[in-house]
Amino acid sequence: MLHDIIFMADSRDAFMIIGVDEEDKYNIKDVRKDKGRSNTQNVVDSLKLKNYNQLVIINLLYQC
Repeated sequence: MLHDIIFMADSRDAFMIIGVDEEDKYNIKDVRKDKGRSNTQNVVDSLKLKNYNQLVIINLLYQC
């Protein structure tokens, strides 16, 4: 889910729909009791721990 949030950060009109069961004809599913559910604080903490400002160095070797 963090991957989806990061890619949606630059979008103006982006929505994340949670609680739709694809395997049950796209019916709405109650996620309040889901064991893997994250609250807002869990998501914010996970985003803070990621290092997004890494410098990538590419060494190119040109030969004639």
